Amino acid sequence: MYIVTGANGGIGTEITRKLLQKGGDVIMACRNMQKATPIFEKLKSEFPAADLRLWPLDLANLSSIEEIADRVKTEGVQIEALINNAGVMSKCYAETADGFEMTMGVNFVGVYALTRKLLSSLSAGSCVLNTVSVTTSLGSVKKDFLAKGPKHYFRLARYSDSKLALLLFTIELEKRLRERGIRVCGIDPGVVDTGMISMQRWFDPITDAIFRPFIKRPEKAAEVTMRALESGLSGRIFRGEKNVAFPKSALNHGMLPEIWSQTEKILEKKITF
Repeated sequence: MYIVTGANGGIGTEITRKLLQKGGDVIMACRNMQKATPIFEKLKSEFPAADLRLWPLDLANLSSIEEIADRVKTEGVQIEALINNAGVMSKCYAETADGFEMTMGVNFVGVYALTRKLLSSLSAGSCVLNTVSVTTSLGSVKKDFLAKGPKHYFRLARYSDSKLALLLFTIELEKRLRERGIRVCGIDPGVVDTGMISMQRWFDPITDAIFRPFIKRPEKAAEVTMRALESGLSGRIFRGEKNVAFPKSALNHGMLPEIWSQTEKILEKKITF
């Protein structure tokens, strides 16, 4: 069974469709059930023989993450691949249900917590794919990266921080799961035609005209994920037609040795692993 987070639109919907086309069974893990339901029903009608399920998941709420993880265990779901596709880039400062800044809380904390909770449902041959970004080169992760408040909040900078934190987690996760035969890779789909690319500013029409020729359609971006799934590789970042090693800047990052332990220490008061 494949789990695709954020499958209620954009790349997530197209990943789900491609998995179903190849005979896969999928759990669509979505926050916006009102938006997800018609997409689920459409895919169900296209692939009536598939085991397609729609389960609620809000990565901004640790209780929701615990609920879906418990459901996976209760129903005995064996995960073939966990595809951490969902992400946000909040326009203004906001907080998750558990008090984390929203962009970092969803893109890193939520993905970390979900993946940690589902580790027991992964086995040799399984795969975890985390959606990173070329913006990691702009990110900054220091000891207080989970505690940043609203002062001087800038959405692109915080998005970059969250994706760098996720990349560091991906590197550490790959190292820890290697002996279990579980593959871990990063996915960088590039600039994709989704609502996230809008900065919601007066210059959007200008930037849209300039960058539109370089923006991928979601179905094209989903092919990057499919290549990663079918590659049999681990410890790589899939980007376009290529895959590359984890960048040296991340492998040598000062926070890499403690990204796991520090996050674990903060979350152990809020969620049971």
